[in-house]
Amino acid sequence: LTPAIIRGLKGRSVAGVAAGLLHTVVWTAGGELYSCGCGHGGQLGHGDFRNRNVPTLVRALRGRPVIGVACGHYTTLVWTRDNELFSFGIGGHGQLGHGDEQDRGLPKRIASLESVRVAGIACGGFHSIVWTEDSQVYSFGIGFDGQLGHRDRRARSSPTAIAELKGCRVVQAACGEFHTLILTAAYEVFSFGCGTYGQLGHGDVLNR
Repeated sequence: LTPAIIRGLKGRSVAGVAAGLLHTVVWTAGGELYSCGCGHGGQLGHGDFRNRNVPTLVRALRGRPVIGVACGHYTTLVWTRDNELFSFGIGGHGQLGHGDEQDRGLPKRIASLESVRVAGIACGGFHSIVWTEDSQVYSFGIGFDGQLGHRDRRARSSPTAIAELKGCRVVQAACGEFHTLILTAAYEVFSFGCGTYGQLGHGDVLNR
C-alpha cells in the first residue's frame, strides 16, 4: 500500500500519463503509447478485450507520435503530433465520436475532426471534449445532465461545436463524471452539466 515504481516502464522516457476508471495509459517522449488494466471495452487499444497487467505497447499507433491522452471511464482519446485524434473503447453513448455507438478495440481516427487543429482534449465518465486552435469547443457522448453544453439533454455521437463558446480561446478543460469546466485565455471559467452538489459553482444545485 505504498507507491511503487512500474518496472515495466524502466528505460523509457515517460512524457505523460492518464487514467480511466480501471485502465492506465502512458506515453513516452518518443510518442509510443502503452496501456494496461481493464480491457473489457477495448479501451486498451490492442484489438481485443483482454486485461493487461503490465504496460503493453499499442502497436496500432506505432509511427504516430502521441502527444496527449484523455481517458473516460472505459474510453481513451489519443492526440498525435500530426494532429490526428483517435478514440477507442466503449462507445455506447457516442463518446468515441464516430457517429455511432459501437465499441472499438483498436484506435480509430475521428473523421469529422480531421480538418481542425486540435489544441486539447478532455474526458468525463461518458463524454468527451475537444478544443481547437481556431477557438471552437466540441463535445460528444452522453448529455443527460447537460454536460455537453448544447442546451438539451441529448447524447451526441459526433463532435458538435458548442455555440455559446464559439470564439472563446480555451486553454484548459476538465470533466467530472457528469459535468464540464472550461477555462479561457481571458481567465474566465465556464461550467455546465450536473449541479446536484453545487459542483458548478453557481451558488445553487441546479443542472445547467
